[in-house]
Amino acid sequence: MMANNQANILFNLKSSDIGVPVGDLEIGQMVNVLTLMKQLNRDRRPLTLKNVEWESDYGTNYLDIHITPISDPNHTLIAANLTFIDVTRYTGISSNLAPGNMDVKTTTTCK
Repeated sequence: MMANNQANILFNLKSSDIGVPVGDLEIGQMVNVLTLMKQLNRDRRPLTLKNVEWESDYGTNYLDIHITPISDPNHTLIAANLTFIDVTRYTGISSNLAPGNMDVKTTTTCK
């Protein structure tokens, strides 16, 4: 397991977590790693999970998670790359634009 500083902060990762299987970490509980690895092994194509809710000391975040299979030269699945994209800001915008919440102002132009 490797992570950048932003991920370390969001997921409360420590240097002792390096090398630990993701499924053994709290972050692995967010995504069912075993099920995802089985699906990656079967389908051999990337997966995307949308708007996954993550509760942390910093509040609630919504994440899109892109999971890409990593295979050896014999095409055996050996790992997966998980990329977490914080979409919290966009989730708030889309809920404000939901039908019933929309306050639309229109203008017309005359030519």
